[in-house]
Amino acid sequence: MRSGGLDPSDDLDVVSGRPRRGAWAAGIANSFGFGGRNVSPAFTAVGSKPVGS
Repeated sequence: MRSGGLDPSDDLDVVSGRPRRGAWAAGIANSFGFGGRNVSPAFTAVGSKPVGS
């Protein structure tokens, strides 16, 4: 992110500084490491319906 903040003309839904509250059934966490050791695990709530069903 630029040091001056986001450009108001950018159409982005950014969550920064604190979590967004809500009733979520799925989530993803991106983790980037040195030497190409990257991972993006995806999590779903037990018993949640697949997207689109």
